[in-house]
Amino acid sequence: MNIIKKTIEFYCNAELESFKSSIYYSELSGLSNKAGFCFKYGVVPPVGSQADKIKALYLYFDIVDKDKKTVEFNECPFSFSTVIVCFSKKGMIKFSHWEEDEDFIDTIVDILIEFKKRKRFE
Repeated sequence: MNIIKKTIEFYCNAELESFKSSIYYSELSGLSNKAGFCFKYGVVPPVGSQADKIKALYLYFDIVDKDKKTVEFNECPFSFSTVIVCFSKKGMIKFSHWEEDEDFIDTIVDILIEFKKRKRFE
């Protein structure tokens, strides 16, 4: 395994741990479980898969029902992702921290608000 791949893998694992230790993870996971849903998160595509074709790696979360379908409310899925590693055509690699993506944070906050407003999900 070369140094670049190890660095990318290390960074992705650090981002996962950072997300997992956040209040956002705690609340999303807790409210999902309380509502009878499953909270999934990870990095996609998996580090190392089709390395020559990948343009970016994403930190994602997805709230799914018992049939493994993404939960929606008002046609808005309770699922979102943010780019944490981006590969340019010139061979450059850009690393991004999930907490710096305002859209990602705003989506999490919106989902948390929706969870707290509703007692039941159909």
